[in-house]
Amino acid sequence: MTATATGRVFRLPDLGEGLTEAEIVDWKVAVGDTVAIDQVVVEVETAKAVVEVPVPYAGTVLRLHAEAGAVLAVGEPLIEVGADEAPDAEGPPADDPADDPAAVRYREEERAGSGNVLIGYGTGRTPGTGGRRRGARRAAAARG
Repeated sequence: MTATATGRVFRLPDLGEGLTEAEIVDWKVAVGDTVAIDQVVVEVETAKAVVEVPVPYAGTVLRLHAEAGAVLAVGEPLIEVGADEAPDAEGPPADDPADDPAAVRYREEERAGSGNVLIGYGTGRTPGTGGRRRGARRAAAARG
């Protein structure tokens, strides 16, 4: 994420597994649309999968940095979003994305394993839950 004089630029995130680029398949928004935190804004295709990418903050779409069919490297500008409201006099400056409450919340949720998942692995699971239960089947066979 990078702040500009008019809005915040969200860059193509690292989609995992050593992937370094993705092709824009379909924009889900257009310039002038209003977006919410975690709203899917674009569908991209990597060498391994088609992935829906959410935006980490709310506002009005100011610019789409690539057309459908373009290939972007991780870290290249993807979309620019402007704030819907002027910041409070006591709030963080608009040009400091590190202090943006929406961006801070997004990073906290991402670290906690909640929010939108970019590569389809789910939000995490504790060891020993889900999956096949061979031990229970063996114990039942031994009893019966």
